[in-house]
Amino acid sequence: MADRTRQELSNLISRLFQTLTTGQFTDCVNADCPLRGARLAANEAASTALLLASQPPSAHLACAVCCRPRPAPPTVPPPAASPTVPSVAAPAAGSLSLPRLRSLLDDAAAAVAGGGDVDEARRSVVRAVGTACSSPDAAAGSFADSDPPTPSSEGVDDMQLTGVCTAYRLLLDAPEAVRDAVLNALATAQCNLAKQLKAAAARSINRLRPPECRAALMLLVSPLVDQPGLHDELVVPLLAVLAHAAAPLAADLERFWRTLDTDSTVRLLHAHQAFVTLRVAASERPKLLLRHDQPVRDAVLVMAQMHAANVRRSEPISYAEFYHDLLSSELDLVDEFSAWKNLGMMQHSAAAAAGSNFSYLRFPWILTPFVKSRVLLVENVIQQRTERQGAMQNFMFGLVDSPYLVIRVSRETLIQDSLDQLMRYDRADLKKELKVHFEHEEAVDEGGPQKVPSPSISQHLPASPSISQHLPASPSLWAALRVLCT
Repeated sequence: MADRTRQELSNLISRLFQTLTTGQFTDCVNADCPLRGARLAANEAASTALLLASQPPSAHLACAVCCRPRPAPPTVPPPAASPTVPSVAAPAAGSLSLPRLRSLLDDAAAAVAGGGDVDEARRSVVRAVGTACSSPDAAAGSFADSDPPTPSSEGVDDMQLTGVCTAYRLLLDAPEAVRDAVLNALATAQCNLAKQLKAAAARSINRLRPPECRAALMLLVSPLVDQPGLHDELVVPLLAVLAHAAAPLAADLERFWRTLDTDSTVRLLHAHQAFVTLRVAASERPKLLLRHDQPVRDAVLVMAQMHAANVRRSEPISYAEFYHDLLSSELDLVDEFSAWKNLGMMQHSAAAAAGSNFSYLRFPWILTPFVKSRVLLVENVIQQRTERQGAMQNFMFGLVDSPYLVIRVSRETLIQDSLDQLMRYDRADLKKELKVHFEHEEAVDEGGPQKVPSPSISQHLPASPSISQHLPASPSLWAALRVLCT
């Protein structure tokens, strides 16, 4: 990896991700490589692309993964139920209904099969799709099941996200002679639409109009959000809109995540995780990027919306799906802990993200168990240092006899002596630096003697399985025992 420049590495990862998600991977010289023709999910494709790119440029690219079992090609499931959110009462100029899209694609397929004017059929579809996503108002009335969409009696129309997902599948399944041009037009239009929505959110303090809300959710379920080449132009501005959404979009998003089916939620979760993975992996200083990169923060805030909806599901997604190994491993835990403490325990996460003290520790569900244990260790070390400083000050002013937690024990009655003395200390005293003195032994405690009780007690405990029956049932006693055993 060191033989490549940063730009070359970024381009290589993006190209590998593109080929792995579209089933066009051909870098492996092994004709039987299971990656050939396989269409991987976004998260698996991202990790595989990083593995391949980490090999030297001269190496056989797929040698590390060509023995993997071939994954089953994923489907693009529609939402199980379409959330009900505000929409416009009538389609704007340029809107494209689902029946009209089907008709245009049928004409294109007939032209390809029957030797008709394929170029004209392609231009018709490209023009209609590009116009349908050219503005929030046009997008709000597009890809609806009816032609034109019929508003309800209260003026609130169903968003019809099922129709939107159906439209995307129709475009992905279009004849090859038409598909590439149509998807390119869709990408160009949706990138421009995302920028329009970001500008509208900035003007209105994140309060979007109903047509803009529907357009934002149309972009969220777009298959193009999985494409690394569109991250900067499409995903970054879209995340800025979704992560800091105010009413009515905030309420729309809450209903959207709550009613979205499990498979679609997992697909979108993996897409956001892949966005973070590729952005962190392409950085020469990932720890600095995590501290200051707003798009990564926005992606985490959107995943926080998914997590909040997931905990209210009757059959929630496994909590392990939300772990992000790369993000967890690259965090500077000391800085993160300091920023987290500065935020205040009751501060809202979205408000915290707008400030300079954003901390990923406010989102523990994204951290691996190992990193969470390290955070607890950091907290204990900081508490011990604070208690030590206070104890030293009290000692200097004569308020205490010693700034340390001092116990005097005999080797013959080690457990009993330790517990008897530790029981007399307050909880705050147990956080002081431990000093151990053995009776009838002259020695200066320079760190060695304080380590002796731990293995000694550990040796006694297995041999005395009923020891708890002979000791008083006191939480403080067991807290004292943990001090010696740790």
